Amino acid sequence: MRRRALLGWLALAGVLPVASCDCSGGTKGDAPEGAGSVTATPAPPPKLVSRTFHLDNGLEVDLATGPCGERLGLALLLSLGIDHDPDGRSGMVQVVAEVLKGAAGASPHQPKVELGEAFTLYTATPPADALPKELEAIAAWLAHEPSAEDLERAKKAVLEAIAARDGGDPAAMARSFAEESLLPTRNQGKRLGLRDEVEAITLEELQAFFAAHVAAGNARLVLAGARDGAAVEAAVRKALGALPKGTPPEAGQAAPATVKGTLVMGDAPSAIAIAVPAPEMTSPVFPAFLVLAARLLAAESPRFAVGYDPLLRPELLFITGSVPEGRQPEPSAEVIRGDVAKLLEAPFGDEDRTRTEARFPLLLAPDLLDPAVCKPDPRAYAVARARRGAIKGVTLEGVAEGLDEARALFGPTGSAAVIAGGKLPAPLEPKDD
Repeated sequence: MRRRALLGWLALAGVLPVASCDCSGGTKGDAPEGAGSVTATPAPPPKLVSRTFHLDNGLEVDLATGPCGERLGLALLLSLGIDHDPDGRSGMVQVVAEVLKGAAGASPHQPKVELGEAFTLYTATPPADALPKELEAIAAWLAHEPSAEDLERAKKAVLEAIAARDGGDPAAMARSFAEESLLPTRNQGKRLGLRDEVEAITLEELQAFFAAHVAAGNARLVLAGARDGAAVEAAVRKALGALPKGTPPEAGQAAPATVKGTLVMGDAPSAIAIAVPAPEMTSPVFPAFLVLAARLLAAESPRFAVGYDPLLRPELLFITGSVPEGRQPEPSAEVIRGDVAKLLEAPFGDEDRTRTEARFPLLLAPDLLDPAVCKPDPRAYAVARARRGAIKGVTLEGVAEGLDEARALFGPTGSAAVIAGGKLPAPLEPKDD
């Protein structure tokens, strides 16, 4: 078995503002005060109505009907991600994702296709009256059969990304090796794939993999904001009910995390990436981690940038920077770590609570059926509902008790820092005894 090589939407929840619903009902009595006057009790604000149903082909459909802005929030979550690369074909799901990005052009509503460890996500925000056409586009997307041209285009895109990761782009190289240190790709592969395995993918392999797993039975469709749930259900059944069910993909063999601390790679290290592992959302330490993440995301530093997406990739937070001209790589990383530590050392306060609630409302909202949570960004709201199996509700209770443990995750014993750039040394050739 070969030796493994070590190895950003900004967070939808990270940029979503808190908004108050302007669609609340209720009236105040206009009768003059005094004997016999009656004051009407204000009606409660409206709520979205949730309903889930399944098609015969296994497609799960989640409707949240009610006031949610001028456009619908639509998310189709496929249970197919990087973890499902076949053994010996790392990068297969990356190629599939590139084909799906091209096939998404059938929709006129600028859909996004994004890839995660265990999912592929299609999102769009069509007007309500355009939903039937959007559903037809989704049906064509799921039924797409990759062509030779699709494979050539997809391989080219993935191989270019691999070239950047393997030395062509210091920032991509640093981030890749940092994330692989903490979250190794399954089946001895890499997140983008290994070059020789991507090049070896045939059209027949791609078509068979596509037909088996890009299928209705592996998907969950979320629609938020429609007013007529019965009409939407009928449209969904008409457009998507005849699609084949498919088969669930199998996740590859997991590999343990291997490296923390600081690693310098290449003959001209210039880019710094620090990967910080987030606790499980059910951990009592996660609320404190979320508060610290909000602090860093709000910081304005000339030396580093922060990326964290708890909806699409809650497992890792990234801190990135560069080695200043004339500076040594390791001390440059230590300066960034020192800056981060200073930002994190303050105790939890009211400003932290306000900032965290504003930045991560879809994690902290006690009721995801509140139109005030949906209206600012129906697309993000639909993603949160689609990801409910992985995204757990979080409260900020007990933050102070978890701060020290959360801070430790950002230090050299908890995180992985990689400083990369230039050419990697050639691997040593084994010698015969």
